[in-house]
Parts: sequence; structure tokens; C-alpha cells
Amino acid sequence: MPKVNDKTAKEVFDTLDGEFAKKDGMRKVLTEQRLCSFVFREAEPIDEFFKQLREIRKEAVEAGNAIEDKTFREIVIAAFPTLAFDSIIQNITTNESQYPSSASVIQQITFQYS
Repeated sequence: MPKVNDKTAKEVFDTLDGEFAKKDGMRKVLTEQRLCSFVFREAEPIDEFFKQLREIRKEAVEAGNAIEDKTFREIVIAAFPTLAFDSIIQNITTNESQYPSSASVIQQITFQYS
């Protein structure tokens, strides 16, 4: 980057951000793939799982993915494929109007599981 001293801090930051931004194509694909394949394992605390899932969503959004709440809600539901969660997930999907957001789904799963 030539003539750094002639630029404002914002101009320098914007140039660096453009060159080294986290929004490259491969990172976008990998973070979305990681988010969609993240699955709960019964050996870990459920609150820790949701913390990690939210962090992965944040990384995916920062990488340039548009992960709307409706999509994230479906990702949360899909993250519980084990028999232990069948009745909880069935209740959520059958009564979708009661659990319209990802936050309401997370709250219900956490409540029912504990």
C-alpha cells in the first residue's frame, strides 16, 4: 500500500479491509456449511451448544452469508436429529405459530431438555 502517510486512518483501514477482508468466497461457503452441519451431541451442555451455534451463525454472517431468523430457526431444529429430541422437535414443528422465531425454538428446546 503506497503512501500510507498521505491517507487518513479510515482510508488505510478501508484499503486493508478490502485486501484482507473476511468475506472471501471460500470462507462464505465453509462457514455456511459448518453452520448447517453443526449437530448437538448429548455429552455437551445444551447452553454451550447454543452458544457455539450462535457464534457460528455470527461468523457465517460476517463472511457474507444472509442467515435470516427463519433460516436459523430451521437450522436449530435440524441440529437435533437424535431420538431423545423427537417429541420436542415434533411439538415445535406441529405448533409453528407458538414457536415462530429461532429464539422461541431455542428457549423451548432448552426448557424441555433440562
